[in-house]
Amino acid sequence: AYTGFRLPTLNELYRPFVVFPITTKANPALKPERLRGVEGGFDLTPVDGGVRVGGTSGLVDATGKLLIVGDPKGLPISGLLRNLSQRAPELGVLGGLAPPVGVGRAAVLLEGVRVRTGGVVGVHLGDDINVRSFVAQGCRPVGEPMAVTGVDGSSLTELAGRSPMERIRELAGQLDPGDRELAAGGLHLGVVVDEHRLDYGRGDFVIRSVMGADRRSGALLLAEPPPLGATVQFQVRDPAGADADLDELAGLAGPAEAALVFACAGRGTNLFDAPHHDAERLVDLNGVGALAGMFCAGEIGPIHGAARVHSFSAAVALF
Repeated sequence: AYTGFRLPTLNELYRPFVVFPITTKANPALKPERLRGVEGGFDLTPVDGGVRVGGTSGLVDATGKLLIVGDPKGLPISGLLRNLSQRAPELGVLGGLAPPVGVGRAAVLLEGVRVRTGGVVGVHLGDDINVRSFVAQGCRPVGEPMAVTGVDGSSLTELAGRSPMERIRELAGQLDPGDRELAAGGLHLGVVVDEHRLDYGRGDFVIRSVMGADRRSGALLLAEPPPLGATVQFQVRDPAGADADLDELAGLAGPAEAALVFACAGRGTNLFDAPHHDAERLVDLNGVGALAGMFCAGEIGPIHGAARVHSFSAAVALF
């Protein structure tokens, strides 16, 4: 809903309406309305050697759901989501980031009949459309939570006073054979969302992929490193846990006619023994008759009341 002033649209001029809670003698039957809408854009700021792209939003106090798809290259998606959360805290945001398409190439995004390369496109669904959304995780925590005590650019340099590689070697000696096998397939890092909780479990983290390691310094390279002082915990991709999480959340959501699924490219047959796992579970549990979606390089969905970018998850909208 808009909270400022602007010129009315042709549709609004076509019939009488009021925005403020008032009545007039001329037409006492008029009722207050809320003008719903979404405005957005990008800032381009010249910097040394190029241009910095920044997300902007003119959206204030909107409600309903915002479905977005974006190209992660040059897109400040985390900043855009924070901006939306501040300006429209009751707006639910769900979507995904397109997977890489090659060096020097941009994802092709469709906005109606327009073809766009790069950026983000989306559609706003008002409160009159019943949409239930959730994010099913694909990882679970192992080991103990630790504080981030060292960050240098994109590198995580220190966890609780020691190098991350030291912490990984320490963790490997504590894992049971089953978890050690899962960890051999790749460890990830979970950043705690709510620091006020006494303990953390699946669903309390935003998962960050580990891109590489510096054996000499013991640092880890992350696509988006956590801030200094954040609480983190190592994570393993767990098919059984991912299946249980999806079943629990889908069961709580109840029956639906259709579903839109933004699933990590690391799910599917890269996580489960059979293809179409997420789609088949939604059909079985929710009675979904129509389903569409995409594999993503980052899934956007709610966790602890705010939209964030996830990894190895499935962000689901049920209609």
